[in-house]
Amino acid sequence: MRLDFLDGRSPGLWFALRSRFRALLLLAALGLYVFFLAWYVSPYAGGADSSGYLNSAQLLLHGRLTATARVPAGFPADHFRREAFIPVAFIPGPDSAEMVPTYPLGLPLHYAAVGRWTGLDAAPVVLNILTALAVIALLYRIARDVGVHPRPAAALTALFALSPLTLYYALQPMSDLVATAWTLVAILGAWRSPRHVGWAALAALAVTVAVFVRPANALLLLPVAFGLGLAWRRWLVFAWCGLPGALAWAAFNRHLYGSALATGYGNIADTLRWSYIGPTLAHFAKWIPVVLTPAVALFLLLPAARASVRAKRLLGVWASAFVLFYSAYYFSHETWWYLRFLLPAMPALLIGAALVWQQWPAPALTLALEGSVQTSRRWQSARCLRVPLTTFFFIAALVWQIAWGWHFQVHKIELGERPYREVARWVQQSLPPHAVLVAGQVSGAVFHYSDRPFVQWSEVTPVNYAALNDYLRTNRGELYAGLFNYEEQPAFATHLPGTWQRVQQFGPISIWRRTSLAPSAAARN
Repeated sequence: MRLDFLDGRSPGLWFALRSRFRALLLLAALGLYVFFLAWYVSPYAGGADSSGYLNSAQLLLHGRLTATARVPAGFPADHFRREAFIPVAFIPGPDSAEMVPTYPLGLPLHYAAVGRWTGLDAAPVVLNILTALAVIALLYRIARDVGVHPRPAAALTALFALSPLTLYYALQPMSDLVATAWTLVAILGAWRSPRHVGWAALAALAVTVAVFVRPANALLLLPVAFGLGLAWRRWLVFAWCGLPGALAWAAFNRHLYGSALATGYGNIADTLRWSYIGPTLAHFAKWIPVVLTPAVALFLLLPAARASVRAKRLLGVWASAFVLFYSAYYFSHETWWYLRFLLPAMPALLIGAALVWQQWPAPALTLALEGSVQTSRRWQSARCLRVPLTTFFFIAALVWQIAWGWHFQVHKIELGERPYREVARWVQQSLPPHAVLVAGQVSGAVFHYSDRPFVQWSEVTPVNYAALNDYLRTNRGELYAGLFNYEEQPAFATHLPGTWQRVQQFGPISIWRRTSLAPSAAARN
C-alpha cells in the first residue's frame, strides 16, 4: 500500500518510519504464523504416512534401518503370513525376517536429526515450523531473482504460505512441505549457478535430498537443467556433487529392497495409466485455483510476460514436469488434498502468474481525508491517501485462502489424529497381559507408542483363526480388536466371527473385546 501524505514532513523521516512499520508488521505476521502452526500441528504417529515416517525415524535414532516384527511368545506364527505382524507403512524385507519401511528415508532422517535434540515427540513440531519458514524465505528469494517486483513477490509468498494445501501438510508429519523446501533450494541453486559454480553444487545437494524425501522428485532434474544452462563446468560440478548422494540412495535401496532402483512403493508403473490423464487434468483445473486463488490462471499467459526467456523456460518446465507426470498417476484425482504431489511445483505457478500480473498498470484510488479539496488536476490537502487496487485484490485473495482453509478445517487435523495416540496408550496401559490385539489402520500407532504385539485383522483366515483360538484357550487369553468404524463390518463379518463388546472408544476408533465365539449381530450395534 502506498501512502502519500502531503503535509510538509521530511520524506526521509517518513520513509524511515514506513520501513520500520513494515518490518514490525512482517515480524508480527510471521509470529502469528508460527503460533498458528505450533498450536494446531499434529505431531502424532497416526495413519500410514505419519506413523510410517515416525516409526522409521524411531528406528534411525536407535541405529537401525529395519525392525523385527512383534510376535507373542508361543504364538502359532507359522499359520500366518509375515504380513500379519507388520504395521501399516512397513513390508517384509526381501532377504530376512526383518520388516522394512515402505516410505523413503528422507523425511525420517530429518525427524531423527531434529529428534536427537528435541526428542522425537517434538520433532514434527520443530521441523514443520522451520520448514515452513524456510519455504517462505526461499520462495520470496526465487521470485525476486527471476524478476518479480518486491510487492508481488511478497504477495505470492503470503498466498502460498496461507494456502489450505500448504497448511494441511505443514500441520502433520508428511513429506510434502519438506520436499517443497528442497525443491526451492535446488531451483535457487540452479538459477544462480551462472554467478558461481558453488550454486550448482548446492543444486546437486538439494536434488539428492529431495529424491531421498520422495523418489519422484527426480523430476527436478528437468527444471534444474534449464537453470544450469549449457556451461560444462556447472554440469561437471553438479554431477560430481550429486554422485555420492546417488550412490548412497542406490545402496540404501539395495539393502532394504534388494535392488538399487527398487523402493518400498513397489512397481510405480502399475499406478500410471494414459486413461488417468484426462480426469486428472480436469481435477487439477478445478482445485489448483481453489488452493492458490483464481489468479493462478495468469500463469497460462506466461509466454507473453515481459520476463527473461530463461526465467520463463525454467518456470514452464518446473510446473509442467510435475503436472504431466502426476496427471497419469492413479491417486492424483481422488480428492483435493492429493494435490500434495504438485506442492513442490506450485511456487512456479504463482511466480509465473506474478510475472504476468506485474506488467499491467496498477491504478490507485485516491481517498480524500478531512480538509482535502480537489483542483482540476490534483488534490490540495493536508492529507490524502492513495491505495493501489492491487491492495484490494491482495486482501480478497487472503480472505479466499483463509476461507478455504476454514472450509477444509485444517485447524482440526490435530483433533482428528489424536485418537491414534490415545488408542495406542490404552493398549500399552490397559490391555490385559495375555490378550491378543487385532488391528489394522491403527497398527502403526500401536507399534510406535507401545511395545505390545498385534495381528492384522485382514490376515486372519478361518484356518489360522482356529489356531489363534487354540492359543488363547491354552494361555487363558482374550481377543481384543482396535478398529476404525469402517473396519468393523468386514473384520467381524468375514475374519473375526464371534460376539464382540465395545469396551472403549476414542473418536472413530473403538476397542472391542470378544466375549464369545458364537456370532451375535446385536453385539456389533
